[in-house]
Amino acid sequence: MLYITTRSDRDAFTTHRALSEDIAPDGGQYVPFTAPRYSPEEIAALKEKSFSQAVADFLNYFYSAKLTAWDVDFTIGRNAAKLICMNHRIAIAELWHNPRGDFAYTVSSLYNKICNETVMTKIPTQWFVISVRIAVLFGIYGELLRNGAVSAGCAFDVCVGDHDLSAFIASWYARSYGLPIGKIICAVNEESSLWDFIHRGTYAPDQSAVSNIERLIHGTLGFDQVRMFLLKKDDNKNYLLDEEHLQLLNSGLFCCVTSKARIASTINSLYRSNSYITDENTAFCYGGLQDYRAKTGESTLTLLLAERTPLADADSVSSATGIAKDSLTKYINFS
Repeated sequence: MLYITTRSDRDAFTTHRALSEDIAPDGGQYVPFTAPRYSPEEIAALKEKSFSQAVADFLNYFYSAKLTAWDVDFTIGRNAAKLICMNHRIAIAELWHNPRGDFAYTVSSLYNKICNETVMTKIPTQWFVISVRIAVLFGIYGELLRNGAVSAGCAFDVCVGDHDLSAFIASWYARSYGLPIGKIICAVNEESSLWDFIHRGTYAPDQSAVSNIERLIHGTLGFDQVRMFLLKKDDNKNYLLDEEHLQLLNSGLFCCVTSKARIASTINSLYRSNSYITDENTAFCYGGLQDYRAKTGESTLTLLLAERTPLADADSVSSATGIAKDSLTKYINFS
């Protein structure tokens, strides 16, 4: 696999560069030179693959790593992703079933396995984080098919948080590669600028997660708009889109602003209605999804990604559910 950057396709770079550095020589972000496009038949065939096999196959495409399903199982554990089907057509993929209890462990473990100490840095690059997230989405879709939650070819929505936007942009890439994702919903807090960008086409130059915003602009609008974005950023001016470009950018994307103050009540609601205990981040996304559905009336099956054990937020989870902190493990399925 060769890579170009979000700023130019004149030069091609090796996989080693995408694995060892975040910023390309031209200042851009690494993206694949040739993006895969999976056919509906190939997507439907995910039903016959284990989660680990799907992850291995996808990462092998990008990194020629020759991973097997056994390699993935050995590296991140056999039950690295557990699918929980909730009421109201909501599915939660728990990605924290590993020794450290968070998704970052999965990313770093696969990074070390693939790199095999051939790169200097021990911190996964941004593109590697995104590629693992894409691979996981493909693996989870196979689980949804086996579970009967979706039929082959039927679209499902994804709801993520805005953190560093890696889950958001990974969902966009996965959809562009052929995964039948309908809406990509991003729950944001009151201080996030993503809502303005997705719904109004305005982006302030001093905001965070600029690298993944650049990837989104490159993927949806192309090199010319990336250059315009950079010019505005360098001049400390807002980047503004006209109506035509805004429609291209936000096709199938939606942002909803939700308050962190709602997290406790959402954790409580999920426990009371589904006997399910969740961490703060997943509760935040769940609250955003509820707002999206209230505004749009949509009820498509929606996938949420739980990326850390509820025990990481034991104090707030205990307070919200009324379960003593030292008793929480009795209510959480760690298998």
